Amino acid sequence: MRKNLLSKTLVMGIIFLFVGVNVVPSTENIVKDLCNNKKILNIDDSSGELLLRGETAYAYCAYDPSGQLNEGFVYFDLEDPGTIANINNISNPGLLSGGTWACNEKFLVCDPIIGYLWKINPINGDVVFIGGGGVGLNGLTYDATLFYPVLYGCSSNELYKIDQYSGEQTYIGSFSNGPVNMIGLACNIEGVLYGWDTGSDNLWIIDKETADCELVGSLGIDLNYAQDGHFDFESDILFLAAYTTKGQLYYCDEDTGECYLIGDFQGGAELTAFVIPFICFNIPPSAPIIIGYENGTLFLYSNDPNDDDVKYFIDWDDGTVTETGWYSSGQIVEISHELPEPGVYYIRAKAMDICGFESPWSVYMIVIGNQPPEAPTIDGPTSGKPGIEYEYTFNSTDLNEDPVMYIIEWGDNTTEWTEYSDSGEKIILTHSWSEQKTYTIKAKAKDITELESEWSYLEVTMPRNKVASNNLLQWFLERFPLLEKIFLSLNI
Repeated sequence: MRKNLLSKTLVMGIIFLFVGVNVVPSTENIVKDLCNNKKILNIDDSSGELLLRGETAYAYCAYDPSGQLNEGFVYFDLEDPGTIANINNISNPGLLSGGTWACNEKFLVCDPIIGYLWKINPINGDVVFIGGGGVGLNGLTYDATLFYPVLYGCSSNELYKIDQYSGEQTYIGSFSNGPVNMIGLACNIEGVLYGWDTGSDNLWIIDKETADCELVGSLGIDLNYAQDGHFDFESDILFLAAYTTKGQLYYCDEDTGECYLIGDFQGGAELTAFVIPFICFNIPPSAPIIIGYENGTLFLYSNDPNDDDVKYFIDWDDGTVTETGWYSSGQIVEISHELPEPGVYYIRAKAMDICGFESPWSVYMIVIGNQPPEAPTIDGPTSGKPGIEYEYTFNSTDLNEDPVMYIIEWGDNTTEWTEYSDSGEKIILTHSWSEQKTYTIKAKAKDITELESEWSYLEVTMPRNKVASNNLLQWFLERFPLLEKIFLSLNI
């Protein structure tokens, strides 16, 4: 067994102890989150407002052979898959494949053709196109056990990490050891990633770093067309919205892979993008993305995984700190502040959500006025032989990105000036020295406005040639072998 009941109970207990989430059973379904925000969520079929609780699941109806359901989003009770209702206030973005709950009373869905990502709000019906794409995605899931949850997606043969804010796909690896056509993904409460395929009808454990697969076992059912699944975090049970000869709901043993029928979906409908809501602990906002500073205005934004509003603290590196008002998660914010005088400023910014959770600091360099280039680096040999040319590399960065030239003093009363080159571009020069001694290379950079950097230094030694003396000793010993024996006996 990959885990026992005790370990599952312990993990679940730790999650809810840390989260501090209190769900109070009542007809009004009162929920308190970590910020102590009280939310009363009722079912109202006319408005599309749905109950957010573990028993309610959402999905995308791709096809209903009975004609009872329209293509689009639906909801149903996990204990009664034979009763399904359309959510009429959510617009239809088109055929979807995978879905996952997103810790902000919303869920994410993807498509199997391009791999675009959408965010769906089941309460008010908002559909937000996120973007991304590149590879069509069959499955989508969060590893919600991490401090900052990670979103994974899969094609038929490959595993990807997905940026939840942009939809950007980062390739992890190709599935190994037997999966034929991976059709869905789901993470359990311990962060173990599972996948199932239509080629072998098996359940697999997937390594999230390499995409290597370990066989769990046969599902015991014949999967056809689109499928999707999701763990119910309250019970740690894997539910599978499967289509065999008709649409059906199963729960699957994550230790053996075997699936057990709960019931047929209403009309035998084919459901995809299947998600089960769960209550998440609060996650701090991301470190602010600083877009730039122009004409006395700083542009930045931060994403909050819970979609909480955020405010910003900016340390301007001039003795002042700005605290902003509240902004929506992901909103680009413009903050005006005139830095007092020319110079280089390393400003810091962090975000705080409405629960008081703070992001890490972001650091951003602002250059005011024209600044001299940095003292160049000098790379090359520090010893050699007289009369032989050696290569040396010089490199300087100009904070204003002005072109720079280099002035090199080789330490033997020769000086060399280079042409102008781009800031940060490496310049390679050769030089030889004629005498056996130590030389000091000096170099500085000058930009096109005539501002010069500090000097940089590198010592180079041309030692005495020991080869000739060694050859002479060898010649002497060859003619007087008795002396060689004496030297050897004395370890000379």
